[in-house]
Amino acid sequence: MRLKELFDAQMEYFGEVFEKTEWPYW
Repeated sequence: MRLKELFDAQMEYFGEVFEKTEWPYW
């Protein structure tokens, strides 16, 4: 797996986590 493919996969994963998480305003 190329580095860019791994990076895109991580961005997709964190994108889903980010949408499901209620972040406090820092």
